[in-house]
Amino acid sequence: MNHSLPFCTNLSEAEFGTEDIKQIYRLRWQAEVGFRGLKRNTDLEWTHSRKLDLVQAEIYAKMTLYNLCSRLRNKVERSRQHQKRIAQAKSTSRRQISVHHQTIQQWLFKKARISLSTLEDLLLARISPIREGRADTRKKK
Repeated sequence: MNHSLPFCTNLSEAEFGTEDIKQIYRLRWQAEVGFRGLKRNTDLEWTHSRKLDLVQAEIYAKMTLYNLCSRLRNKVERSRQHQKRIAQAKSTSRRQISVHHQTIQQWLFKKARISLSTLEDLLLARISPIREGRADTRKKK
């Protein structure tokens, strides 16, 4: 379905082609939608005062609170993603260990007489990532 959108602009046709105008309008529209969402999330559609300096102070206070809440939300989200990656890594490690369980059992348990839980602990201690410059010692669960 081919449809056309009319644009009124004072930009020179020699400097800006049709695709340039469409890209500029698309970016402008995204900015407008972003500001509309920001006004709603910060309750800036209404202010408590009509005096310019008080309105500005209220805007600054609400924007500061919005930015603080956004940073906290992002930090919590990153922490959740990090915890999810750790759980996936542990699950993958345990699956990899269990895949070779019979082979390991036949070879190690008969010769070295090591229990499966001891072997799992030894392997997980070797394959868990260790950050360089870590201040505290690793805590075993």
